[in-house]
Amino acid sequence: MEKSKLNIEYVSIDELKVNEKNPRTWSKEQKEALKESITKFGNVDPVLVNSNEERKGIIIGGSF
Repeated sequence: MEKSKLNIEYVSIDELKVNEKNPRTWSKEQKEALKESITKFGNVDPVLVNSNEERKGIIIGGSF
């Protein structure tokens, strides 16, 4: 089985799309806490995004 190569690519946040099938939701308080954390410490983990043409830009892991 051939392993896929991981590509790191910087894109505009405008190119990212939420995954409508994601069952997880965040409360307003959780979103504010995340925003404060990213502002204070930066985002240390990359956001994983689908690169398949039919689902390009849909977030599959991480948060933004």
